[in-house]
Amino acid sequence: MTRGWTTYATVLAPPHDPLRPSWLCAQDGQAWPCDVARAQLAAEHGDALAAVLAEQLVLAAREMPNARPADLHKRFVAWT
Repeated sequence: MTRGWTTYATVLAPPHDPLRPSWLCAQDGQAWPCDVARAQLAAEHGDALAAVLAEQLVLAAREMPNARPADLHKRFVAWT
């Protein structure tokens, strides 16, 4: 029961959107997607999550040209 409450509370938290072009979380300053953003994105996009995050990876790669591709993949897609 606690697990369900945690998930529900996380989804209702203020949106943890990225600040661009830094791609840091607007709420907590962590690398986006932070843990809360991941939960929110998973709840919102379900089975399409990997495709949505792959699109975000492309945008981030353009805006952070010095970022290593492997790091961006881990950050945006590997966890999905």
